[in-house]
Amino acid sequence: MKYSDLLVPLACFPIGSSPDFPMSRYLMKLQATINELKLLFGFSVNTTSHSEKVISAIGGALGIAGIMWVMHMVVQSQILSVNSSVLIIASMGASAVLLFAVPHGALSQPWAVIGGHLISAVLGITCVKLLGHGPWVAAFAVGIAIGAMYYLRCIHPPGGATALTIVIGGADIDALGYEFLWMPLALNILVIMTVTSCFNWFFGWRRYPVHLAHKLKKPVSPQSSDRQYDLTQEDFAAAMQELDSYVDITPDGLTDLLELAKKQCREKYHASSSDNCRTHIQ
Repeated sequence: MKYSDLLVPLACFPIGSSPDFPMSRYLMKLQATINELKLLFGFSVNTTSHSEKVISAIGGALGIAGIMWVMHMVVQSQILSVNSSVLIIASMGASAVLLFAVPHGALSQPWAVIGGHLISAVLGITCVKLLGHGPWVAAFAVGIAIGAMYYLRCIHPPGGATALTIVIGGADIDALGYEFLWMPLALNILVIMTVTSCFNWFFGWRRYPVHLAHKLKKPVSPQSSDRQYDLTQEDFAAAMQELDSYVDITPDGLTDLLELAKKQCREKYHASSSDNCRTHIQ
């Protein structure tokens, strides 16, 4: 038998594989596993531009810097003389992420931020006064804060961190008692929301609150031919109610998203119609 005769059967299989275990099968299974893991961990595609990411990062830095500067001025003016550990609430870092990275999200709107922090703080302070300190008190304070934010329509995740900070914060926070609500918490909230409003004002598509950005947009009137099967905000609201899970989008944001979806649908429909007309002409 010639040596070339031995090479012919081997040439039928790609390099790195065998007749029984082709490499392509492994690669397909690996890709499917990776995709499944992405779905499980919520690793989705981010459609925001690089400029939007940079703007969000700069805004968050300015928000925290603003709080630090104002609190420093308060101490220098001897308006407040407390330990520096309670001059800025750690949960403000989480609020900065929402306010500057997701300024139009439902969790980032003014009532969510103000109510979420203050209501959680009231509950945290009350738990400490009535139940003392301890891991179970911390768990109870965070749990009841979540329930209160839900029912009062001010869900703001950093609010849970505020309640936790009060329970485990130590003697400095205990000494403040309910005064913690206005100094430093209320002042922290006022500063970061002021920076958020001023900073996002320079970017028309990021105006804060979201209702302000929505009002500045020109309404799009659908054509008469599109109205027969036109989706409405009520349709989306009914679908969200049936889903029975909190969706981080405001009614104004939902309306804007709906209008953009309609616009994309109309453009796709008209483009398809134009292509069909050209085909018939040819």
